[in-house]
Amino acid sequence: MKTSLIKLLLVMVATTWTLNAMAKLPDPTPEEALKKQAEAEKKAASEEAAKAALAKAQDRVNQRYRETHKDAPPPVAVIAPAAPTPPAPAAKK
Repeated sequence: MKTSLIKLLLVMVATTWTLNAMAKLPDPTPEEALKKQAEAEKKAASEEAAKAALAKAQDRVNQRYRETHKDAPPPVAVIAPAAPTPPAPAAKK
């Protein structure tokens, strides 16, 4: 029991020191903020390119499947679900 209490106190002290040190960190400089923003934009552009490449590859696979399987059922159109409508107000008597 005594060792668990000591461990708990050590964890509490370490946490306090860590939080205190983090609170004193300076704000990022404008150059750092711009660099972080540029990295985020680059990552977003890369993700968009990856999505486009995936869609293109899926289209190629679908086209190849349709060419080799003439008796396959026709593709089903995907329709986005409509937004739920709010309930109608109750009629007053």
